[in-house]
Amino acid sequence: MKPWLLLFLVGLAYATFITNHTSNVAQDSFEFIVVGGGTTGLAVANRLAVNHTVLVVERGNDLANNDIVNNPYTPAAGLLSPCLFSLTSTPQIGVHGTRRSLPLEYGSYLGGSSSANAMMGARPTFAGMDAIAALGNPGWGWNDFLPYMKNSESLRFRIQHR
Repeated sequence: MKPWLLLFLVGLAYATFITNHTSNVAQDSFEFIVVGGGTTGLAVANRLAVNHTVLVVERGNDLANNDIVNNPYTPAAGLLSPCLFSLTSTPQIGVHGTRRSLPLEYGSYLGGSSSANAMMGARPTFAGMDAIAALGNPGWGWNDFLPYMKNSESLRFRIQHR
């Protein structure tokens, strides 16, 4: 079994530390616990950590110093196999009515699946975001979300390892 990775976020994101040892945080108390250190879990934890103490629990490893994650010229497919898990989709109707299942890989490490995408990111489409807002979801349109997308594209912080 892989060791659980614990992140402790206090105050602003620059006051973060990472540990593989539960004893380093056993005596601490936290206002929030976020389960999952993937893209969404870390974004939620970062927002909460502005005014609260937050513990992030991730079952995978920290691959911050792994060349496969840090080098965008390294194809990740297959190279991260110890850290990637695969699910199989329900059968999908395809060309000429054929039905087949597709493999769906996801990351199980700090940063989640986003860490295995050659450092590429893609914004949703303008029309897609506005369609979500038009369905009765105010605040989810392109112009509403654009500042958050820009913020996520420029996030920088330091992490201390313990």
